[in-house]
Parts: sequence; structure tokens; C-alpha cells
Amino acid sequence: MKRLFCALVLLLSAVVATPAATAAGDGYWHTSGARLLDSAGAPVRMTGINWFGLETDTYSPHGLWARNYREMLDQIKSLRYNVVRLPYASQLFDSVTPNGIDFAKNPDLAGLSGVQIMDKIVEHAGRIGLKIVLDRHRPSSSGQSALWYTDAYPETRWINDWVMLARRYAGNATVIGADLHNEPHDPACWGCGDVSRDWRLAAERAGNAVLAANPNWLIIVEGVSGDYWWGGNLQGAAAAPVRLNVANRLVYSAHDYATSVYEQSWFKDPAFPSNLAGIWDRNWGYLVKNNVAPVWLGEFGTTLADPRDRVWLKTLLEYLNNGFSFAFWSWNPNSGDTGGILNDDWTTVNTTKQAYLDPYLGGSPPGPGPGPEPSGPCKVAYSVPNDWGSGFTGAVSITNTGTTPINGWTLTFAFPGNQRISNGWNATWTQTSATALDWNRTIAPGATVSGLGFNATYSGANNPPPEFQLNGKLCNGPSAAKPLRDLAATRGKYFGSAMTVSELEDTQNRELTAREAGVITVGNELKWDATEPSRGQFTFTGGDRIWAGAVAAGQRVRGHTLVWHNQTPQWVQDLPADQLRQAMLDHIAAVAGHYRGKVFAWDVVNEAFEENGTRRQSFWQQKLGDGYLAEAFRAARAADPEAKLYYNDYNTDGLGAKSDAVYELVRSFKQQGVPIDGVGFQGHLLLGGVPSSMQQNLQRFADLGVDVAITELDVRMTLPADSAKLATQASDYSAVARACLAVARCVGITTWSLSDKHSWIPSVFPGQGAALPFDEAFAPKPAYRALAAAFG
Repeated sequence: MKRLFCALVLLLSAVVATPAATAAGDGYWHTSGARLLDSAGAPVRMTGINWFGLETDTYSPHGLWARNYREMLDQIKSLRYNVVRLPYASQLFDSVTPNGIDFAKNPDLAGLSGVQIMDKIVEHAGRIGLKIVLDRHRPSSSGQSALWYTDAYPETRWINDWVMLARRYAGNATVIGADLHNEPHDPACWGCGDVSRDWRLAAERAGNAVLAANPNWLIIVEGVSGDYWWGGNLQGAAAAPVRLNVANRLVYSAHDYATSVYEQSWFKDPAFPSNLAGIWDRNWGYLVKNNVAPVWLGEFGTTLADPRDRVWLKTLLEYLNNGFSFAFWSWNPNSGDTGGILNDDWTTVNTTKQAYLDPYLGGSPPGPGPGPEPSGPCKVAYSVPNDWGSGFTGAVSITNTGTTPINGWTLTFAFPGNQRISNGWNATWTQTSATALDWNRTIAPGATVSGLGFNATYSGANNPPPEFQLNGKLCNGPSAAKPLRDLAATRGKYFGSAMTVSELEDTQNRELTAREAGVITVGNELKWDATEPSRGQFTFTGGDRIWAGAVAAGQRVRGHTLVWHNQTPQWVQDLPADQLRQAMLDHIAAVAGHYRGKVFAWDVVNEAFEENGTRRQSFWQQKLGDGYLAEAFRAARAADPEAKLYYNDYNTDGLGAKSDAVYELVRSFKQQGVPIDGVGFQGHLLLGGVPSSMQQNLQRFADLGVDVAITELDVRMTLPADSAKLATQASDYSAVARACLAVARCVGITTWSLSDKHSWIPSVFPGQGAALPFDEAFAPKPAYRALAAAFG
């Protein structure tokens, strides 16, 4: 059910060289004055998050009782954090047993030690482009220590542990630094000369030992306490700086918190918040402002319960935007005095906190893209003064919040449901707009046009339009200011798009997709005719190009597809059964093996069932019988043990004979131990054709213990498109998104391209099209805004 891969694209992809996939932040990092630089000398900034647990008596990152660790890291990456600060305790390296892990969700962690679990975190972080900073948070899991040593864990043990870790991760540029000890405080001193208390001297001893083992690491040194937060007082570094044997490796670190941790005196000062910058300057900010060394605010967090905390957080982030790095505390929701970015379900995001951080996070794709429109100088009030169950009256007023008159106006909107306007007054109404009459076409600055209204019918939910635009500008502020990839990530999902080489070469499309999509499905370039046109002769040029483009845009990649009856060369179809089976196994091993560690999921088998639920009588089925599917999945697992393995099909979105057959396949696979991790529901829909049973269908598959995903969504209509059809399409997209959001194991939604310019529909269904969220000119359609409203 996808656009066929044309011979011209095959030819082009075979002769164009693959660009190197490089991005800011590659390799080890070093310092220059107060700046951080990557291995290529490009300026970088740590905009990170703390994920704690290895320092506690679970001896594993928290939350693994609820989710898979790779999914956690993927979500951190999708929210555009670029560094994970990973606290640990020295006790982790004793004979302790990690616990608090659901091994059904994390099977590859079973039987591992604490440091081996750390290895797994580092391995996947590196695969997806996250950096790791290790933080020796405490000696034992029982609690923090003022000094870097205790009777049970002397200084020699502290240093030896760091040297062991430095050697363990030598050559692995995922781990970029060592935060030597968390929050030294009284009796710790800075520069006092007492070797038992002088934290600066201890940091030099440990830092130089680490650099002798691994000269590439950053050495991160926190402050002491004094009259400030534990670990935050770096005043002594002015006269007594840390001295390391390797230049350009020193980073100072401070911590700062809000009233939810402790109500410091400065929060009660009448000068708050204008007094904060001076406090930060005195304790650590001066090091950056005087170009001495970089400063990383390694912890800061809040519950936001006290109104002053919101002011503090906003003021702090604005201050940090002047050359400082940071790591928010914390990812975990179970930090008692701050909470976290995740909500208590360990999946959804605290959008209030995340919204404060979003403007300052790294990893934003280049180029603004078309995105949501900027907010205009207008405010729209919408209400329903009368609702009788099958119909309602809507009331609208428009206020000019700008400084110049509005001369002539059209208000546009899209209902998320099946609302239909039957008549209206004081404007010219359509199903998606209201246009001024002669007598109310001018709205003076500060003035309001009221009395606009309509009658409409509906069934089901009567939710309001998610946004209003006046003359093409959003009213009521940027209600959809974030791209879909960010909105979806805050709900614990992904939003993605398919991509082909020709689409990658379309600059507008590439920039749009970089902005909106957090996941890329390779459209045609990983299918059999593209990767193995002749037996044993493999080419990955096209797929590698798309993968490199995704890496540059901070996107993850889905592989599509290993075994399919279409777009498979004739030489494959002509093979006798024994050779066909071996060719399939060889192909899977080569293609999945080439992309091992580069894609997070594979559509292993595509479209193996007919509409009535019987097996499709493809050459695969006729020559190899029912067993070829299980063989394909086992081969894919052997080729890439980390990738999620999916069965993918169309017209399975709701309950029915075909989805029943797929359900039985998955159930039998689970019983037989065949490795299957997910089911892809393509979602190639007709206008108004979202099955009412879609959520129920997704949930029954999830209850089998697999993930589900909408993998190729589009909603086609008979052309030409008009406002009524576009409103219905918006409702369809919203319904699909809401179905996915309602199922915990629905991991995300992918559309088959983003713009109608690149849709496969017109070439396969003459007279139909306009199926995607953006039109052929890359302008967002009501469907886009419906998705934004659903995710938001």
C-alpha cells in the first residue's frame, strides 16, 4: 500500500555518494576558556537531565519496573536533552544485586551486575546520540556524605573506582566526563590546606588519576557549601583553582534549588527575584563571565508548588542562557522534594516543567520550517450557551489586542468532531470560517466584535475548535507552538514520517520533516529491490543517505521492510523453495546486520494476509508455506538483537477478519517463543473511515504483550479538496491520535510523508489525494492542527 520505488530513484541512489553523518557534539569534548567544544572544535553546551537510581539500594536506574530502559533513553533524546547525568554509589561495585527491574520489559538486563547495567545504558545512549556524565553521588546507597570518603569507603577506594570507570569506557566517546563527588559540604572546605577536608586538593588527586587513565574525559568539580547550597559555593576557585595535569579538561559545577527543597533567605528577600543574579554571580557565575572555565549547573529542580518557584525557574534559565550548561533534576518523578519531568506513570511528561526548559534545550533541527504560524494580535472567546444533545449554539467574539486597526477579517477554525454548522449570524459562515460583513469589518485597537454566532448539529463529543486564526495568524497565543515531535514526546509517544531519497533532496520537505518528525521510516530504500537487486550484490547507498539525514536532524529511524511480496526482484520470485528460503535468510542477515544499532525497529514481514483473513497467496506463501513468517522474525532477531520487530499490514486498523487473523498470528508467535515485539497498523484510510473499534483493536493487541504503532497514516479524499472535506479529515486524524493516546503500548504515529506534494495516493488512486497534514505548498492543513491539539 505504498508508492512503488521508481527505477529513476534507484539509479540516482546507486551513484550518489553517502555523506558522512556528523553533528555538533561528536566525539570527546574539551574546554577553551569558559566554552565547551566538541572534537571538531565546534561550540557545544550540555543541556541535560539527571536519571537517578544506580546510587540507591535498587542499584539500577529507577523506573525500570515500569518501562524498558531503551524507551526511557529514546524519550529523553526525543525531548532534546543531549546529556544524561547518571548518579551512582561506590557500593554499586560491591557484591550487590540490582533489583527493582521488570525483566519481562528489560530481558537483556537479567543477571547483570550494576556496572553491567551501566554499560547497557551507555551503549544505547551512544547509539542514539546521547552523552553520559557519570556522577559519584554517594559512597553507599544508604545516604550522601559531606566528604568524598567514609570509613567504609576511603579515599583510595573512591579514586580506584574512578580509575576503573575511566579505563572501562576509554575510547567510548559516549561517556564524556566524571562528576567527581556530589555536593561536598561542611566540614569540607576549599583551599584550607587540610588534606582531610580540602575538597579542592582531593579533586586534584582524583582528577589527575582519572586523566592518567583516560585523558579525554572532562573532570567536573563541584563546590562546597558555606552560605549557599551544598556543592554550589565555588567562590574559593577564584584564588585557588583546581590544577589538572591535562589542559582544557576542567569544568566547575554548582547546584541550585527552589523553595520546595529549602526556603533560603533570598527567597524571602523583598528584592526577589532581582537579587538572584548577584547570588549566582558571586558563587559560580563569575567563572564564566570572567572566561575562567565552563560551569555546569548539574542539578536544579522544583515541584513548582510555590509561585516563587516559577519565578525562580524562569529567572534561572534566562541567566543560564548566557554560556552555562545545565542538567535538570530530575527525569524521575519519585524525587520527593522536586518531582521530575516524568509524571508518576513513568511515561507521560510534566508539560508545565518541560515548557520552561524547552526553549533552552539542545538538539533543535536546523531551519525554522513552516511550522505553526506566529501568534497574531487577536483574542477569540468561544462558548456554547445552549446545547440540546444533538445540536448546539456557538457564540464567538474577537478582540483586537494589537495597536493598529484590523480592516477586514476572516476567522478560520476546524472542529475536532463531526460538528456541522447549519446557520449563523453577524458574519458569513462556512463549516470552517466566518468572514466579516460590511458593518463589522473594522476592529479598532482594543475593541471587540461580539454577537457572532451559529447553530450546529453534532453527535458524540462536542469539543471546541483547538485554535482560531484571524487572517492567517493564530489568536490566543501559540497554542500549537511546538512541533508535533515535541508534542507527541510529552505524551510518551513519537510522531514520525516516511522519507525517500527524492523527498530528502527536496529542501522544503527536508526542513519540514526535520522540524515535525522525531522518527523517520525509510520509505523505499530498504526494500529488497533497492538493497539486493542481484543475488548477493547489496547496496545501501539510499538507505544510508536517509539514515545520515535523520541523525543530523536528531531523529530515530525505523527500517521498512525486510520481507514483502511487492518490490522484490524477479530473480527472488523465480527461485525454488530451498533456495528462496536461504535467500530470505541471507537477505535479512545482510540488511538488518548492516543497520544493526542504527534503526530502533524493523517491519520484518509486510502484508501477508488477504482481506478475508486467509494467507496471501504470494510466492512466499506458495513456496515456503506458513512457516516463512516465523523464520523471518527469528532471522531478524539474530541479525539485530536490539531492534524491535514488527509485523505490518493495512486494513487491520479496526476489528474484522483480517485483524483477527493477524491477532492469531501474534498470539501463536508469543506462545511459540517467536520473537515479535510489535504490530504496525498502516492506517491508509478513506475520508471519514476511521474504524469506531480502532482503540479496542489496538488494545487487544497490546494485551498480548506487544507494542502497537500507526505506521503509514494518511486519509485520502476525492479531489478537489474543500473546507468541509478538510474538516472531516482533521477529525479523522484527531480520532487516530486519540486512539493511540488511549493505549499505553501504542508507541507512536507515522504518516506516509508529511506533504501532499510527496503523497503516493494520486499515482495509485486517480482522482484522490490531499491525504496528508500539509498541502502541496507545505502549508499546514486543519489535519495538522488537529494532531497538535490531540497531542497537546
